[in-house]
Amino acid sequence: MKNLHFSLISRIKKIYDFIYVLIERLDNHHVFLLAAGIAYSILLYLLPLFLVSVFVVSKLVDPVILIDTLQRLATEMLPPTEQTSRFLQTVIYEVNDIFNKSSLAGWIGVFVQLG
Repeated sequence: MKNLHFSLISRIKKIYDFIYVLIERLDNHHVFLLAAGIAYSILLYLLPLFLVSVFVVSKLVDPVILIDTLQRLATEMLPPTEQTSRFLQTVIYEVNDIFNKSSLAGWIGVFVQLG
């Protein structure tokens, strides 16, 4: 029993030492900083891409059809409560607002992507 206990402690110490050395090497090579920079760059390019995609969708899809589809999907997936109806009203308002202002946002997104 004592040998099994010693083996378990030895294994845990080896795992701890491995994880400690791994984190130490990752930190020495600035992997965490690199990952943060990559994530920031991706987010920086996703916003203009989203603006351009909204612009393109607004030119291809009728807003009434999109709102009807979103409303139907939300009523099928969400429980029929007061919060759901408020959520649907908010979504409809926001979709209308996005479609009304999509040309300006789309052109901003195009210029940012090109720059």
